[in-house]
Amino acid sequence: MAANPYRIMVVGDSISVGYTDNPSWAVAYQFGFRSGLYTRLTNSGTAFQFVGSSTEPWDGRFGVPKNTPSLDLRTINQDHCEAYGGVGTAYIAANISSWLALDSPDIILLMAGINDIGPGSTAEPTAAKQNLSNIVATVVGRAPNARLIVAQITPYSSYTAAITKYNAYIRDTLVPGFAALGKHVTTVNQYTNLLVAGKTNIDASLYANGINHPAAVGYGRMAQTWFAGIQALSLPPPQFSPRTNLLLNGGFETPLCGVNTHNIKPAGSGWTFTSGNAGAGSGIDRGDPYGSSGSWPIEGAQQAFLQSSGNSTTTRVARVVSGLMVGQYYQLSFHSKGISGFLGANPFQVRMIDGATVTPLFGGSDIVPALTSYTPYLSEPFSATSTAMTLEFADHALSTVQKVSWIDAVAIYAVPGVTANGAMIAGQFLLQFSGISNVGYSVVGSTDGSLSGLDWELLGAPTPLSNSVFQFVDPQASNYPQRFYRVRLP
Repeated sequence: MAANPYRIMVVGDSISVGYTDNPSWAVAYQFGFRSGLYTRLTNSGTAFQFVGSSTEPWDGRFGVPKNTPSLDLRTINQDHCEAYGGVGTAYIAANISSWLALDSPDIILLMAGINDIGPGSTAEPTAAKQNLSNIVATVVGRAPNARLIVAQITPYSSYTAAITKYNAYIRDTLVPGFAALGKHVTTVNQYTNLLVAGKTNIDASLYANGINHPAAVGYGRMAQTWFAGIQALSLPPPQFSPRTNLLLNGGFETPLCGVNTHNIKPAGSGWTFTSGNAGAGSGIDRGDPYGSSGSWPIEGAQQAFLQSSGNSTTTRVARVVSGLMVGQYYQLSFHSKGISGFLGANPFQVRMIDGATVTPLFGGSDIVPALTSYTPYLSEPFSATSTAMTLEFADHALSTVQKVSWIDAVAIYAVPGVTANGAMIAGQFLLQFSGISNVGYSVVGSTDGSLSGLDWELLGAPTPLSNSVFQFVDPQASNYPQRFYRVRLP
């Protein structure tokens, strides 16, 4: 497992969302244990990104919190999880595969089962145990290198024997069984966090709703338990992984829209869209709502559209990218296509924004995609000036609605640090550089160093001289008055 940063997926029910006494919301919402876990991981120096597609509690399904959380994870792109109020283990078992495929987590924090067990129940929770086993089997099968921590669940405010039986199964049977097979599965005890200190009886004062949702003290204890569970994994420090996409939902597959629909400013994607005149703006298309002049996505079922506003306002598609390392270089890749009808493609520019600092990509030039098929684009490397920056695709505030471009498969990858030197020897240019083994570098050249990365000529692959030193020889160098070289990933 190698990630930079660690991608952590919280999976569960309303307790993992962090609900309090909803729908009245007299008790402030603070993201439950997730805010405390965020603080502990950050203070420990751990590079991480919470991932997931749940929009609760902000979707209002159980009422919207009346307060602004003191640590608002939304503002730092960390309000991500796969936790849903009222769901049981069957719902998670049915959806866990798609969640894993969407976000490729490195660490999964799973706590589920209380909604399968009624307060005071003494029955054996057979169905919940089987569903939980199926969830774990799916995780270790689909994400064998991920670390899964399965929590012994919190109690109701009154003793429930069935929860005790369920937790004993997790602790004594489920987790040891998978661990014996060499799977990365461990457990933590969240049950004791809602007991009277030093006792075995439940402390009803630790509940926000008097039933099952913890209050601040209980959530704080849970955060510490999750943090200790992550620390106990003894993970190596995050290592550079050249193909770890730091951009969430780069394929615009969330939220799932209706078949062949055009959706302006849909909620729940993590992206920011804009609207113009009726039917224009930016958002997500599923399938091909335009018919013969439109476009099917290059991957998945959905794609973003950037349609000129018609009212001379700028149409944008943007989102915050977190987990960047200041001074580290990154590259952006995406695919784009213009509409073959109307007035053709909507020209746009791409930039990275850090407050008042704007870094244009592609030399500040317009992207004008082809009309016949998707075109791949790869930016020149750019340096991160903050741990969180905004990626923005923006057009030129046109007065027509007749220009449309689609964007799909957006990704941002870290570029491995390279130190290089070169010299002309007998009419050939010899380039040597240090890098990382098993990365698959290529060398490109151009007589114009200001050109976009895709406009440079591919010269070939370097020869490894050792695990970290590479050499490339250009026998044509003497044919040019000047030639620039770049080392890039394929």
